[in-house]
Amino acid sequence: MPVEQKYKTFWPRLGAAFLDGAALAPLIWLDKILWNTTSIPIILFLWLLIYTAISLSFSIGFLYYFGQTPGKMATGVIVLDHHGKKLSFQQAILRNIVSVVITPLSLFIVSKNLFIGEIANRGYGEDMQFLWWNMGLMMIWMFLEMITMLFNSKRRAIHDLIAGTVVVRQPIEERIGNYKKIRWILIILLILSYIIPNLIPENNMKLPRSESNIESSDDVSKDSKLYKEIDQPLLGLDHNSND
Repeated sequence: MPVEQKYKTFWPRLGAAFLDGAALAPLIWLDKILWNTTSIPIILFLWLLIYTAISLSFSIGFLYYFGQTPGKMATGVIVLDHHGKKLSFQQAILRNIVSVVITPLSLFIVSKNLFIGEIANRGYGEDMQFLWWNMGLMMIWMFLEMITMLFNSKRRAIHDLIAGTVVVRQPIEERIGNYKKIRWILIILLILSYIIPNLIPENNMKLPRSESNIESSDDVSKDSKLYKEIDQPLLGLDHNSND
């Protein structure tokens, strides 16, 4: 493969980000079901630990063992260290450093609220501003990542520079045998990720008390639609689709 083609990975990586979000869609659906059908804090806390462990280890584990997440397998790119070797476990962690830092903060806030019986807003309760700040900062981070990626010859994003990694196109003969099957499964999951969450009743997400006192029930119902993005794995807003 010509060198100039080897590092042209922007579009495959963007596609992989969507597909990796889709890979976690069933976990997100189950999360929505549990938060809307269970009001027992200890059950929700145990689920929170399971959900956090799976979502945090998804990218780290796949990158360490395979050099690829399912989305990258489907789009034909692989992550190597900057010398062209397999990633170390430390590099896999550093490449997901934002998730590694933010996830424990989210876990602490939700756990604290659950232990005082506050289960609204996925356990964020009156601390929803943290979630909005979190999502806003993630959007800014992803924008900076894309800008960085577009303005260097090897298309290395900020997390690649931090971890000492590079993403390259993988020759077809080196891809796993069932990559096409993986691609179609993830595409189907991606489509379903925009359908199934809307079929699951939402009763957990609430307006803050200061606003709910002045909003009608119809307004609350309409406003709750703003939260549906939490249940849709778009571009890794669950912090795990570092391209």
